[in-house]
Amino acid sequence: MSLEMKIGLDAINSYKRLAYTPWHALAEFVDNSTQSYFDNKETLDVVFAKGGEILEVSISYEKDAGQLRISDNSIGMSLADLERALHVALPPKNTNGRSKYGMGLKTAACWLGNVWTIKTKKLGDTVEHNVTINVEKIAAGEGALEYSAIEGRSLDKHYTLIEINDMNRNFHGRTLGKIRDFLSSMYREDFRAKQLILLWNGTTLVWKDLDDRLLHAVDGTVYKKSFLFHVGDQQVKGWVGILDKGGRADAGFSVIHCGRVVRGWPDNWRPSSLYGQLQGSNDLVNQRLVGEIHLDGFEVSHTKDDILWLGDEEEQVEKKLLEYCGDYRQTALDRRKGDDDERGPSETETNVAIDELKKELMSPEMVDVIELEAVPAPDIVDSQAQTIADSIATFAPPSSPR
Repeated sequence: MSLEMKIGLDAINSYKRLAYTPWHALAEFVDNSTQSYFDNKETLDVVFAKGGEILEVSISYEKDAGQLRISDNSIGMSLADLERALHVALPPKNTNGRSKYGMGLKTAACWLGNVWTIKTKKLGDTVEHNVTINVEKIAAGEGALEYSAIEGRSLDKHYTLIEINDMNRNFHGRTLGKIRDFLSSMYREDFRAKQLILLWNGTTLVWKDLDDRLLHAVDGTVYKKSFLFHVGDQQVKGWVGILDKGGRADAGFSVIHCGRVVRGWPDNWRPSSLYGQLQGSNDLVNQRLVGEIHLDGFEVSHTKDDILWLGDEEEQVEKKLLEYCGDYRQTALDRRKGDDDERGPSETETNVAIDELKKELMSPEMVDVIELEAVPAPDIVDSQAQTIADSIATFAPPSSPR
């Protein structure tokens, strides 16, 4: 006798109870679009160049209609691609990118709403595919999906459109603003590379880097440096900097995995080796020390909102960060006074000045003008000192006038 594990169709109902945030759920769709572009970059870049385009993903939310729409101009899906995308837990062919577990599209869509449709057309095909997924029907045992195909589409058209209805979540007020802010942060690497236009409710999202807010030395150089080290076989790289004027929401490290921020502003990671207690206190290092860290070789959580640390990986990464960034931690702890402070320069300002003095003293120009003389022998020094002492002892002061 043997036993086997079975997963019923009603398991799909559990997806709505996953610990997603709205922005991480929406990011699943952007991840699929961007990874589709990366996997077909050579072909799509030629097509985009002809029309002066780049990859574009648009997300729109209509609260009154209770509908969410995600569209892109990536390469689109064939019927075989669509079938694979709808296969729960079937990993993609490329598991080294942003689409890893074969779950994101399904879990995020079910978390957001109970009825969702996909309309897609692949570049070079003439067929548009349409499929509707009704979560409640599938959970009740109706596994067959509503599918239709439209023939005769243009070969050069390519797109995917996903519509989600019967929403499980309603977004309003501050949540709408947080979705905008988090998505702007998440795809900063794509924005920097100018390879993605991401729209949220018709507004193009942008990311503003922090370089103009970092502490500057007297010569204008920025307190920002790169680091690179390994934990086991995994490479860790990034940069660390010091904010000129601190803010707790801005400080901390943004964690980047496969070019996408999995945890970052305004909820940065604060490793205890640098920031102290869990998620840090409210001291100056927690307001001023900032950076980005790339952890591509590490596992990411199912909802792709943090690194899934294994063994002692986190402790090893934190230990290395202290080794490479500890000097910046100390500088960040030094309080920087305002220009109107009459109590003198702060420790940070003093450290900056010392750094500049060291640079001057070590410069070739300074070395060239320094003349070195040999120190006289001790007996010569003693002899000269005795001569001076004897002359002082025999010196007679002039008499005072009467």
